Amino acid sequence: MACAPGLGGDIVDTLTRAIWARAEWMKEAWGKELLQVLATPQAELFGTEQMERRLSALEASCPSSDARRALDIAFAEIWSGQPGVDLKDRVVRASLEASGEDGIEGAVSWVADIHPETQVRQLRTTLLGALPKCELRQPPAPRTRKQKPTVEESLSIRLSLQGV
Repeated sequence: MACAPGLGGDIVDTLTRAIWARAEWMKEAWGKELLQVLATPQAELFGTEQMERRLSALEASCPSSDARRALDIAFAEIWSGQPGVDLKDRVVRASLEASGEDGIEGAVSWVADIHPETQVRQLRTTLLGALPKCELRQPPAPRTRKQKPTVEESLSIRLSLQGV
């Protein structure tokens, strides 16, 4: 709805902001620690094993299902033998994409519930089509608010107080 034509919305920007809004776990101490572990260079021979131990320690205190998914993705990347220098970026992107897909399915279900006569396939297709276009490498910049026009500007006339 926020992206409807004429409302000034951009579906990719709106979707990107919604996805990042669900990533609150990254701002918490747990998320910061996870990101720090994933950003650790793997120069040592046993660096991967140390990373696995640190991730296992984090496993017991996951703050949300989205955080748990990020941890699962990190383990999958490590166990597949691909913990490169961009591990943190790959895990963050994959977890945000998965979170976005969950959000899209939730939105589609919500629309189907309140408007049972509506075909939601097009909505799902449109939103899933916009997902790969979302900028997920970093959180979006805050929106700048437009200042509302004054009464004078809205009426296009000069108002003055006479006789006061």
